[in-house]
Amino acid sequence: MYSNANYWILARLVEVISGMEFSEYLKQKIFSPLGMDDTLSAISSGDPEKGLSQGYVTAYGTALPWSELEQMFSGSGGIVTTASDMGKWLSMHTNEGKSMNGERLLSKSLLEQSYSPQPGSKKYGLGWALSSPQVKPARISHSGSLSTFQAQQDIIPSSGYAVAVMLNSFTTTFEHAYEISSGIIKLTEGQKPDIKAPIPKITDLSLGFITLIYLFLGIKGIIRSKEWCIRRKQYPTWRYYLRLMPQIIPALFIGWLFFIVPNLQNNSATIKDAFGIWPAAMLFLIVVFLIGVIVSVMRVYYRGRLNIN
Repeated sequence: MYSNANYWILARLVEVISGMEFSEYLKQKIFSPLGMDDTLSAISSGDPEKGLSQGYVTAYGTALPWSELEQMFSGSGGIVTTASDMGKWLSMHTNEGKSMNGERLLSKSLLEQSYSPQPGSKKYGLGWALSSPQVKPARISHSGSLSTFQAQQDIIPSSGYAVAVMLNSFTTTFEHAYEISSGIIKLTEGQKPDIKAPIPKITDLSLGFITLIYLFLGIKGIIRSKEWCIRRKQYPTWRYYLRLMPQIIPALFIGWLFFIVPNLQNNSATIKDAFGIWPAAMLFLIVVFLIGVIVSVMRVYYRGRLNIN
């Protein structure tokens, strides 16, 4: 089972055995020997890194600057690097474990072991994943994403090429880094990249249209709350409130999602972090929540007024 916790444990093992912090170990044993002078390992997303680009989330075909979700890396991610340094890293993999100046960093057998499927998995090695049989040419890959960043690295054994794509944006509904990398790989094979429809934009705009319709109907329901209540004046109390469930239940669930979940187990997530996961979907949920709460309150209010009268 894949879990970031496994990589946190591995990073801690490295610290215990080497007597160095994991970030320092990477610097001394990997980054410096490979000449990756502009690369470092961040311990958490809260670490300020000079020169790091602003992260974004996408919505309705545009990009919104967004703050990164506070979380720990240390072994599971958080490598801050450059295109040039990634070239040096991948060159070591395509050069049988040697750096660009010929210095051996890893043995060929160790590299091959890292690419080989481990017990219990048909495709996952030591941090690397083998592509599915239908993916041509076959590739060895590793990808990762944060709430505002995304990266993909691919090694193509048949050609000797390797590709790295790093984006300072994240889209929940589409793996842009993977698609860009796949397009570059096709170019190296003398093929034309596939130009696909802008699925995230279409999805968000469709969801935006649904949001507007729901908002319109919701406002209409709010305006007609008194009339709705009068038509059901003769309903027994249990039946009246049962009719409110279609508004109350979604509102309770969405309220739980936005106000309770971010505070579970004292985690650092905020309502803003939840909104950034998928802005178009979250905006729809907010509209559903507000309409549900207002409609329910109005109908309960008018029910009380009618009972008094």
